[in-house]
Amino acid sequence: MSILSGVAVALTGAITTGIIGNYLVQRWQRRSWFAQQRQLFHEQELAELKRFYEQVTQTAEARLFAMRQLAAVLPDGNAEVERARDEYRKQLTVWNSSLRSFFPTVTLHYGWSMTLRLENEIHANFVDVGRSLERLVRGVLMGAMPSVADRTAVARALNGQAGKLSSFFEAIADGLENKRDEVLNGKRHTYRSGALNHFSTRDLIKALFTSDVDGFNVVRPA
Repeated sequence: MSILSGVAVALTGAITTGIIGNYLVQRWQRRSWFAQQRQLFHEQELAELKRFYEQVTQTAEARLFAMRQLAAVLPDGNAEVERARDEYRKQLTVWNSSLRSFFPTVTLHYGWSMTLRLENEIHANFVDVGRSLERLVRGVLMGAMPSVADRTAVARALNGQAGKLSSFFEAIADGLENKRDEVLNGKRHTYRSGALNHFSTRDLIKALFTSDVDGFNVVRPA
């Protein structure tokens, strides 16, 4: 081999190595960038869920508290009832206006079942109890004192609403905790046909020899 041929081979090898190396570096950088963007997206999603949890709990609790206060002052005369009614209606307006953002957020992050629960269980019950309470308030303002039975029924309904809210908040908090765990520790994927893209070739080979295929899983970044 002549000197020129050796130089040509060396240059070709260097160029080829450079091209392949540059390709691999760019590919690694691209994958790293996409991974960073996914992580950023999930962190933003987690922050959004935190804000939603704070908003929905504070807004619902404020409306419930205002309703309890209004029910408590029914025997105290018109002036106290009117003040409590004004505060209740203020919280009612805040709750109703907030629902426009609550519904799409719940649907996006928790699914239709939770949206229907918010609408048909939480909001609908607020409406029912609110109507009963407003009826008693109108009676008081017209000079008719509510009976003990009516006041007891409203108090019982408000206690029931508090229980519904507690259960709903717990479900929302569970979803928030699951998302936080995914962001911090990654998401666990069970071995099944619809999730094979999350398994490496090595993982798939290992799955062929495991005795517990149904329990085989991997953890990947969220």
